[in-house]
Amino acid sequence: MNLETSEPMTNRELAKHAVEVLNRAFKSDPVAIEQLFNVRVDCNDALANDPTIQVGQVVGADNYSVGAIGIINGICGTMRESSWGYVALVYSVECPEHGKQDGSIAETCPVDGCTIDLQMGGLEGFQVLDER
Repeated sequence: MNLETSEPMTNRELAKHAVEVLNRAFKSDPVAIEQLFNVRVDCNDALANDPTIQVGQVVGADNYSVGAIGIINGICGTMRESSWGYVALVYSVECPEHGKQDGSIAETCPVDGCTIDLQMGGLEGFQVLDER
């Protein structure tokens, strides 16, 4: 329910509100929020098959894991076309030798002469994804 208009909120509006609160919390204590959102725990098949909660399969294993962002996306709902959640974590991309860079994980560092692949860096905040 939108408190300003007393109208029901869409999933996207709810996600926007969640992102505002999450970014406010991150700004207040980035270390605590990054630690909280980097935790994933094993979950059972029933949770893994929930229609909106986002879980991931553990690489090389038969079990699933869930984190706080998966639960938040379960509350906010999923996009019709993709079944993805609306709320996303935003991480920096870094070169171990040259620090934060523009680019994508596994691309080669753009610094001249560097041949190191870029890696995921630290949490920078949260965003609402566009419909996919």
